[in-house]
Amino acid sequence: MDDSTDETRSFFRMLCDDHDKELVVSGSRLYGHYRHTRATARQTAIDIFLENFNDDWMMFVDDDVVLNLGWWDWEREIGALEDPAVGEVWGINWDGSPERERFLKALRDRS
Repeated sequence: MDDSTDETRSFFRMLCDDHDKELVVSGSRLYGHYRHTRATARQTAIDIFLENFNDDWMMFVDDDVVLNLGWWDWEREIGALEDPAVGEVWGINWDGSPERERFLKALRDRS
């Protein structure tokens, strides 16, 4: 989903072409709203996925996402995508504030 006016579409088209991946780009359907929102973008992506693909999983990657090195290996290690009870895998929100970073480190140190 891309309702932006920047170069996101062309960047992802080039990336997918380079790796022989299919790309479907669409703007948000409005679902009765007067403008697009994050919710309409997500729902449009889900609808397009269900209408066009038979895969078990889809992935949302926002324009501000940074995937940690090794994130896919970590997920495979814990096996969340293989568990039929799991409907969503969500990452940690690493905000820029030092307080948030200290809080998350404290949680990590306790486990």
